[in-house]
Amino acid sequence: MQKRLAREAKELEKLEKTFSQKGDSTALFETKKKELEAKRAAAGPKGAKVFYKVTVKDNGMGMPDKDIPDLLGRVLSGTKYGIQQTRGKFGLGAKMALIWSKMSTGLPIEVRSATKKQTYIAYYKLDIDIHKNEPHVHIHKQESNSEKWHGAELSVTILGNWQYYRAKVLRYMRQIAVITPYAQFRFYYKAEDDKNSVDVTFVRRTDKMPPPPKAGF
Repeated sequence: MQKRLAREAKELEKLEKTFSQKGDSTALFETKKKELEAKRAAAGPKGAKVFYKVTVKDNGMGMPDKDIPDLLGRVLSGTKYGIQQTRGKFGLGAKMALIWSKMSTGLPIEVRSATKKQTYIAYYKLDIDIHKNEPHVHIHKQESNSEKWHGAELSVTILGNWQYYRAKVLRYMRQIAVITPYAQFRFYYKAEDDKNSVDVTFVRRTDKMPPPPKAGF
């Protein structure tokens, strides 16, 4: 165990040194780091390998059809964006989930999205070529949108351990509810045995939205 941890630490140190010498972006370094972590998880005990399908759906502004591959299938450095935020990197969360899915299960991500003016739902099945940093689109089609829904829905299949991370996930959801009182969201986990399923709704506590971010320099 100690030998394996020492080897992994040495690989990570070598990786960081290589990226530093080449002047590559932090985002790409994080991508490679996720790859090492995924390999480590996949090498765990055979009985601990469980695949989970995670789906996130909102009713926001959605993503333009033609922009979806680049928005989700290409990792950019945070300094590339003209908008600055105080809560972490801009737009890296879904990409990191996609990369984790690819490295832990090898399966692509599924995306459905529609803007308010869009008469259809754009569907993509894609992943990211982490060596070329380019999107790889498997399927692209248009679906009916008779209900005039707008927003985004992303589904990834990942390797995980729900029993270990259950409390951490629920704690994270409660923390998100605190910092986004203007949003209402639901978390649902479907277990094989219904008595172990989890269904929690975090109710909106205000209708006042925060001011939009301003362009940075």
